[in-house]
Amino acid sequence: MRLTSAKGHRIDVITDESGTFSVRVPVGVYSIIAGLKRPYHWPMGSCGGSVIVVARGQSRDVVVVCQAL
Repeated sequence: MRLTSAKGHRIDVITDESGTFSVRVPVGVYSIIAGLKRPYHWPMGSCGGSVIVVARGQSRDVVVVCQAL
């Protein structure tokens, strides 16, 4: 999974076997993309496209649903 900040900073995250992940990021706006394999822009099985806003002192729960084509 990859989080990309509005400023273009990329953070790659590896999920556990159940797909769960935890990551600390600076305050900001992030887009999320995931995939069944890298590179994440692989057209068959990429998912995400969600945008989240992380504010100071807050935590966020995010659910990214992927479906293989």
